[in-house]
Amino acid sequence: MFQYYSELPEDDLNILRQLKHSIESSSKNTSEYCHSLNEYYDELSEMFQLITDPLPPDCELEESLLPKYYLDFKEEYQRSGPYTFLNDCRSAKLIAFVQVISVKNRGAKVTAKPLSILKGQKDEFESDCFGNIKFNVYTAWSYACFQKGEKALILLEKVSTKTAIIWSSSKKFEVSNRDGIEIVMAKRAIKSYWHDINIDKINENNLVIIPWKQLETWIINNLQSLS
Repeated sequence: MFQYYSELPEDDLNILRQLKHSIESSSKNTSEYCHSLNEYYDELSEMFQLITDPLPPDCELEESLLPKYYLDFKEEYQRSGPYTFLNDCRSAKLIAFVQVISVKNRGAKVTAKPLSILKGQKDEFESDCFGNIKFNVYTAWSYACFQKGEKALILLEKVSTKTAIIWSSSKKFEVSNRDGIEIVMAKRAIKSYWHDINIDKINENNLVIIPWKQLETWIINNLQSLS
C-alpha cells in the first residue's frame, strides 16, 4: 500500500487538524460541531484542487464523515499510486482541447466543440448533430466549473456505452490567451503532479501555467505510453 501523503503546506494541514480536533471533541448536532464540520468541508474542498496524495491520517475525519469525492480519490490512489498528470492521462478515455458551447442543469450537462482530440475517438461518446461532444459533470462541483464560450483541456471517463463524465475539477484545465500565446492554467501547483513536464512557471496564486503547444506536444509524444 502506498504511504505518500499530501504535499500541502503545513499551515494548511494544521487548519484541518484543528478542525478535526474541534469536531471530535464536540457533541454531535451541536452548533459548534456543525460549524466545525462545515468549515472542514469548505477547507478540504479548496485544498483538494492542490493535492496529489491523500491527507495524513491525523488530518482525516472518520470515513463516514469524509465527502465522496475525497473517498473516490483516495480509493483510486490506492489502486493506481500517486496522482500525476501522466496517470490522469492514462486513465482518461478521451483527452480533448474543447470550446464550451452550452452548460445546462446547473453545470451538470455540458456540450463542447472539440478543437483537438489527443486521445480516444469522439464517435465513442454522445454528440449532437454538429459533432459536438456531450458529457456529464460530477455534481459535487459542477455548478462552478464550466462557462459557455471558454476553452479547456478535458480528461473524460466513460460511465456507460456512450455517456462520458468528468469526475473532478482537477481533470479540467482552463485555456487562456496571454500575449498572443494560448496557455493552460491549472490549480495543481505541486511539481510532482506534473512529473517530467517542464512547467513554464508557477505564479503567486498557486496556478501552474504551461504553454498549450508545449503540453499538447508532450501528450502526443506520450500517446503510446498512455494507451
